[in-house]
Order: sequence, then structure tokens, then C-alpha cells
Amino acid sequence: MTNSELSKRNQEFIFHLTKLLNNSKSFNDEKTNSTLITVREKLLAGQKTGKTARQLFGTPSEFYQDLIDPKGAANRRRKLAQQGHKVNNPASTADRPRIIQQLLDYGFTTVYIDKYNRPTQ
Repeated sequence: MTNSELSKRNQEFIFHLTKLLNNSKSFNDEKTNSTLITVREKLLAGQKTGKTARQLFGTPSEFYQDLIDPKGAANRRRKLAQQGHKVNNPASTADRPRIIQQLLDYGFTTVYIDKYNRPTQ
């Protein structure tokens, strides 16, 4: 499988991830190749539905940390979320942009309808 089937951004993701894996002492050539094949397959499937590499895996360095230390990565995400930071967790990406979700949670549409759609006297 070649990277030419991937979008430019996804090719960049694979490139940076490959560099990280090749420089790692934890990954031998066989493990690196199997990981990259799995990532490519998921990226191709994600491309068909419009998902980016960042939505699926986070940044290459975040994904690398997840591979190296899954428990530590989960703890880091949890701590960041408690501090109020947006955590790029591939398993829980929202379909809506954050500001739209906040407006809907606030009930902006109801306020707007009540205020501006009253009958004029």
C-alpha cells in the first residue's frame, strides 16, 4: 500500500509518525511496519467519511505517546480535561464545532426566537 492514496495532510501525518517510530527504541522494524499499515488503513477509511488524521489519532507525537505508554497518555488526557483544556481524544471527537455546541447548550436559539419573533404592536 502506498501513501499516494492518502491526502497531503494524511501523508504528512504518516511521514512524521514514521520518523518517530524509526527513532524509537521500543519499536523494531516489524512492529513499525505493522503499525504504519494499520494507521494507513484507518486513514483511508477515515478519508472516505471526511475524517482527518488529527480527528482519528491526534497529532503524530500524541499518537506516538499513546503507542508507547497508553496508560500514561490516558492519565495526561484526563488531567488536561480537568484543567479545562480541549483534549483531542480520537474516540470522542464531536461532530459540531465547540462554539455551536456551547450556543445550543445555552439555549441561544430559544432566546433568539423569543426576543426577535414577537408580534409587533
